[in-house]
Amino acid sequence: NILFVNGELDPFSWGSVTQNTTDALARNVVALVVKGGSHCADMGAPSAADMPPMAAAKAMKRAWLRSVLGLEL
Repeated sequence: NILFVNGELDPFSWGSVTQNTTDALARNVVALVVKGGSHCADMGAPSAADMPPMAAAKAMKRAWLRSVLGLEL
């Protein structure tokens, strides 16, 4: 169970997983790329100030974590 979160503009994303593959997904290794995101973009708690792609990424992270922990979505 690994979730890789990268910003689309992150110069360090070359060293991470940025694409989902059937094999990786079968092992619950998930790549999430935030459109317009950059290195050190705010990945804290959801905020009204979040841009739509960041808000969507935070919602996906929450859903993924709840699924891994076996909690209701």
